[in-house]
Amino acid sequence: MKTSGSDAMEDFKTLEDRIDQIIRVLGETRKERHSLSEKLREARAHVEQLESEVRDLRKERKTIRARVEELIRELTKLEKENLKARKEQQVV
Repeated sequence: MKTSGSDAMEDFKTLEDRIDQIIRVLGETRKERHSLSEKLREARAHVEQLESEVRDLRKERKTIRARVEELIRELTKLEKENLKARKEQQVV
């Protein structure tokens, strides 16, 4: 009978050790989940910041493109006027 009592105590100790291990793993998993949640929050904030920067850069590019196109139109106009003036000088 003593052996079965010892076996029961060993089984109980093994069960207790396993429960302790599960509790440890659960605690570590919760800490890791919290850490990953924080990293995810930071990553999402960074993505939002980058998306905002991209929107700003696209607006800036659109503005610059419009200005360059206007400058090209003005230069083309001046070039045409210059060619016209040269032709008039050649006629005179």
